[in-house]
Amino acid sequence: SDWLSKEKRLIIHAGGQSRRLPAYAPVGKVFTPMPIFRWKRGQRINQTLFELQTPLYEEILTKAPANLNHLVASGDVLIRTEGALPEIPDADVVCFGLFEQAEKASNHGVFFSAKSSPKELAFSLQKPSAQKLQELQPEYLFFIDVGIWLFSPKALKVMFDRCGWDEPTNSFKNGLPSFYDMYTEFGQALGKNPTLKDNEINALKVAIVSLPKGEFYHFGTSAELIESTGKLQNLVKNQEEIWHNKIKPNPDLFVQNSSTKIEFTHQHNAIWIENSEVGAGWKLHSKHIITGAPANNWTLDLPEETCIDFLPIGENNEWCVRVYSFNNPQLPMRGINLNREITAEDWFDEPVYPVFDEAELTAQLIQDLIDHPQNFKTKGKRLISAAAIADEVNLYRQYNQRNNFLNNNLYSMAANWKKSVFYQLDLKNAAFIYQKSGLPLPPDLPENTALLTRLHDQMFRSEVLGSANPLAAVYEETAFNLLRDTTVETAKTELAEPQLNVMSDQIVWGRSPIRLDLAGGWTDTPPYCFINGGKVLNVAVELNGQPPLQVFIKPSTEFKITLRSIDLSVKEDVNTYEELN
Repeated sequence: SDWLSKEKRLIIHAGGQSRRLPAYAPVGKVFTPMPIFRWKRGQRINQTLFELQTPLYEEILTKAPANLNHLVASGDVLIRTEGALPEIPDADVVCFGLFEQAEKASNHGVFFSAKSSPKELAFSLQKPSAQKLQELQPEYLFFIDVGIWLFSPKALKVMFDRCGWDEPTNSFKNGLPSFYDMYTEFGQALGKNPTLKDNEINALKVAIVSLPKGEFYHFGTSAELIESTGKLQNLVKNQEEIWHNKIKPNPDLFVQNSSTKIEFTHQHNAIWIENSEVGAGWKLHSKHIITGAPANNWTLDLPEETCIDFLPIGENNEWCVRVYSFNNPQLPMRGINLNREITAEDWFDEPVYPVFDEAELTAQLIQDLIDHPQNFKTKGKRLISAAAIADEVNLYRQYNQRNNFLNNNLYSMAANWKKSVFYQLDLKNAAFIYQKSGLPLPPDLPENTALLTRLHDQMFRSEVLGSANPLAAVYEETAFNLLRDTTVETAKTELAEPQLNVMSDQIVWGRSPIRLDLAGGWTDTPPYCFINGGKVLNVAVELNGQPPLQVFIKPSTEFKITLRSIDLSVKEDVNTYEELN
């Protein structure tokens, strides 16, 4: 186990069965495709929850003491913070938490610390009731567990021992670790007053770090997928910070990597459509998760709270169709087919989902599955369980379909740029997708388009064509010309009126210290500073107590600017505006 101390490692716990969010169970919730935030610039069109999670985890690992070199995080949460991270204490285990209302905290693991020592863990409880929290509050602060734990090699060694680690052979007994729950068994034995007694774990030093202005978004269920995404999308309400002009009938309608021909109205709400074709013949209501639907011309009616998932199985165009409830996906009614009752504990391993050839997927069959799942006759069809789907799903086919939808969406977004998020995307990534998929360049933007948008458009086109194409250099040059025009635009609209206030023989003399940029110097460079402002850390330096840079200006009778460098003995005359280029 000496290797534990040799480098930093990030472990995202994302290997669960995702029983409460079936749509992304086969690939793992951590790879759930996430919509572009309408207030954010530079996100990838094909981003996943994983990409949004990892920057904070990596920042914590970087700032943690060297001894805390392993970070374990939950794969179905997203944590946002504002400002700098607080100092991370040196301990055997550091747990990160957020202050939260008791009603919400009662649905999570909760850390407690005595008010006299708020940075030291006293004990933890799993989903304590609001009444229990009320009883403990006079003496303790409580924080919800946001699923971010730092471990030292010493703490991990203790956990390894509980899982059957054999030090002499440097391996686990029987080749695999035995089952041991980090949150309940290990976690509840941590702290000064733990609820579980284990002398070796009890002896570990455990600290609590409360994240300042932290926000916790959970993606554990179908409802939370839509709820959390909706909250993230609407974090910013200032219209000046929202680039696109699309207004949805309801804020909790999410469509990505899909072809949809239905007209959403205010009666539709809580709908998630991804990697699917939903034609004009589909009738939707509310509380739907629709994933994986292949190309079709079906006429379907999904009752409220009905979700449907199409999963490619094997290599021979087979599909598993899974119909489930928005709020209770754990107990499919199809269990009646087995002529015996299936309990909530054992249904996951029961083969209750039918597999069809692609040619069999008709509107009548799908509607029958939707309307009468409990009466569906297998007719000799192979049935697979929810557990087996993860083993049998063909992820290559699934991602191929998703990418085809995404490519079509990307071109449509570029063509419909006025109402889409296209020009606030990571355009380098978008150009890569364009280039790889062979998409044609979008239509040229009108001349009256905002200069910054045209600038981004020209660089995007240059990136798509690549350096080997001579036209790419033309687009790039146009982009830099537009950047220049953008820079001087303010000067053109807010003209200065200089006045000569010195005599003909007088000289204006100015001097200043040397400026050294220590960090962030690139942020005051256009166009970044136009969009985000600049944050530069610099210092002013004098030589021998005097500002070393000196500038002398005197009036001239000629209509030109003469620049002279005393140190370099160089002179240059500027007679026209064009000579400034």
